[in-house]
Amino acid sequence: MSLTTEVTKAISEVSEIAEEANTKIEEVSSTMNEIYEGAENVAAAVDQFKEK
Repeated sequence: MSLTTEVTKAISEVSEIAEEANTKIEEVSSTMNEIYEGAENVAAAVDQFKEK
């Protein structure tokens, strides 16, 4: 295998890993948004309870 082919293959592998990492980051970000929204809902419910 020529050096150019090896480098191209390595770059392709790095690209695939980067895509997988981006997917995981998006999943974590989505989960964090859901947690934040849930916390906001809890805070709103607590505020309503305090008002009573």
